Amino acid sequence: MRLALCLVIVLFRLLILPQTALSLTIDIYQAEDAVSLGGVSTETGPNTGYTGSGYADFYGEQGAFLLWNINTTFEGQYSIAVRYASPNSRPMDLCVDGVKQSTGFAIATTGTWNDRKREAAKVHLESGAHQIKIAQLTDEGPNIDWLSIEGPLDGQSTILDSDQVLKAGEFRSSPRGLFKAGLDKDGQLVIQEGASSTVIWTSGSRGGDTCYMQRDGDLVVRDASMNTIWSSSTFGPGARFAIDDLGLGSVLLGEESLWNAVLSATALMTQQTLRRGEFKPSPNSDFQVGLDSNGELVVIDNRSNIKTWRSGKSGGQVCIMQDDGNLVVKDSTSSAIWSTATGGNPGARLTIDDTGMASIILGTNELWNLGGTMQVSIDVARPAQNPNRLKFDESVVLNPLQSLPKGRFELSPAGNYKVGLNSFGNLLFQDSGDRVLWDAKVSGGVEAYMQADGNVVVRDSSQRLIWTTHTSGNNGARLVIDDGGRLSVVLGSTPIWMEGLPRGTYTGPPSASLQYPLRGIFYYPWYPETWSVSGKVVHFIPDLGKYSSDDPRVVDEHLDALEYAFTDVAIASWWGPGTQKLSRISLLMDETIAQNSHIKWTVYYEEEFTQNPSVEKIRDDLNYLLKWFAWHPAWAHIDEKPVIFVYNESGCTVSDRWKEGVAAADGDWYVVMKLFPGFKACGTQPNSWHQYGPASDYIHVQGTSSAVSPGFWRADHTNPELPRVSKARFCENVEKMVRSGEDWQLVTTFNECGEGTHVEASSPNWGSATKYGYYLDCLHQHY
Repeated sequence: MRLALCLVIVLFRLLILPQTALSLTIDIYQAEDAVSLGGVSTETGPNTGYTGSGYADFYGEQGAFLLWNINTTFEGQYSIAVRYASPNSRPMDLCVDGVKQSTGFAIATTGTWNDRKREAAKVHLESGAHQIKIAQLTDEGPNIDWLSIEGPLDGQSTILDSDQVLKAGEFRSSPRGLFKAGLDKDGQLVIQEGASSTVIWTSGSRGGDTCYMQRDGDLVVRDASMNTIWSSSTFGPGARFAIDDLGLGSVLLGEESLWNAVLSATALMTQQTLRRGEFKPSPNSDFQVGLDSNGELVVIDNRSNIKTWRSGKSGGQVCIMQDDGNLVVKDSTSSAIWSTATGGNPGARLTIDDTGMASIILGTNELWNLGGTMQVSIDVARPAQNPNRLKFDESVVLNPLQSLPKGRFELSPAGNYKVGLNSFGNLLFQDSGDRVLWDAKVSGGVEAYMQADGNVVVRDSSQRLIWTTHTSGNNGARLVIDDGGRLSVVLGSTPIWMEGLPRGTYTGPPSASLQYPLRGIFYYPWYPETWSVSGKVVHFIPDLGKYSSDDPRVVDEHLDALEYAFTDVAIASWWGPGTQKLSRISLLMDETIAQNSHIKWTVYYEEEFTQNPSVEKIRDDLNYLLKWFAWHPAWAHIDEKPVIFVYNESGCTVSDRWKEGVAAADGDWYVVMKLFPGFKACGTQPNSWHQYGPASDYIHVQGTSSAVSPGFWRADHTNPELPRVSKARFCENVEKMVRSGEDWQLVTTFNECGEGTHVEASSPNWGSATKYGYYLDCLHQHY
């Protein structure tokens, strides 16, 4: 029987938003301050990378534990997180007031004892005193640095239901009145503190007269002429706009978040300091900013323990937010060795948001962000990138809240390319010979403006929006131009919108055509965005933890697992241009070539699931894929045509539209369409058919495909649609799939964790003698 839990500490409290009667807080409880320990010792070495004065070493056997006493002021949902180090997976139980919680900690490997990760679980806590215990589940335990309590996380008011309007000057409040949303005097959609009216988020769009929750699920701000000047770029009939007691505004469809306003945590106010080894977290603690052990100002992704940004100057002893608004790092002699050069702005503060973007803010104006100084690439031990993906010097055209007026052009570092609004008000991207590489195809624009939410817009003289990149929801993004001929909106170091010249050109199949039969696995490059579904954390955490799809080390591990499973084609989920970080698909293919892997990639065209795209949209999307991806040597080809998988919920009409769309596109495509009852009777037949059905452990449709599924349990569902399939059953199904001899032999899925259909390694749930787990073992054994 597990030991009961309990323990007390009162430590430092980090206020995540400007303080009101109630705001989100994070209480950090150092492991060495736990009030009760069983089978655990506190150490100061030899391992490094911890905070505080030491760490807890779980040297004991199963049941070893740490115990804290905590207090919560308000009832609600809280996030309990641990920061840890472990060379392999060492899961732990979480107990609250003596009750074991259904969700514990997977404790995925951090690689070494000196590398650390953070993992969180959500629980409901009443107000008052509680005992929190974490207990070792196996014969081996991790090192624990600290435990944090974050919350309360719930409390939400609907600001606008579908088809409702908010007029200029009208505000509506969160449940406890701590925050409010509305249109301010400048016509911007804003979120403010309830008591002080301090603005904590703004749409960046001026001149709004009404805010309207459209029936199609898009939240828009319109001017007096009913022109849309800002949009959440969301789709979901019946969606609503809501705000919670943390100040987070969201567009929700049911309980699913389609968009939210990214908030920033204030890391340093005037005259506040961070000393070497001290860090301040983002609102959800995914990122932290501070001085590392070398005295360099850095931003760290706590989920992967990777430094996502570095100032490039080490030797600092203290980082201070000076009263003149300049953020300065000083060495042991109090000499400044680095600064943001933002002096002359008294009252400015350092913030960090949930995308990892650190900024200097004065009021609602951004004076500096990570795009305003040197970004140092972090070396990762892996082979060189595919030469088709060359790196080029770049210049920042627009940081958030900056504008580019008509007639002014910004150049790439070497002056080979330029971007700006011409005399007709059209946004152009040109080479040095004035050849137009891309244009927005508009006229009458007077400025290009980088909104705070990451959306680049072109406005006319009436401030009417006439063009947009549709990249809102990416606070801190910036517009950049590089010497390779690419114009892009970049968040951190990741392009989320691109135009201009791709790094390669499609001149025909870049690799040999694949031959049937083929093993395909559905792959999902959309993390960390989807580690929860409708606010519910996934049921089975992989051994790699809650990773990021932008991390090349994660991609390398996935490629190793896919190779082990004898994968021929990996099919990456894709929702069309501008809906997913473009660099992720490129990264997958680059790493495939770098690792000398034989795996080929394609995308699963998901827009057919909800949108029924027109022939013109299909044509444009296929041309987009051909331009940016299909030339890559890792893209799958059959019959010398680039392969694309297409979802289908609308029957034969989808086949008809795709035949016309492919015919109108710049190149021919090999279309593999999802089948449906009566598919053989369609007058138009695609190149091939497949079935996607994760709710069945084995599917065989004669003459098309066979498929296996390990289970199906959505994170937001109480019961599974398909309980986890046993090793024996899954191996039997894989063997049947191979014996079927069908052209497509499919696995649903490699890593769709939100639906609980993944075969990716999760040792506490389907571990084996190998590092891959028994589902991948079965795929390895039967091929």
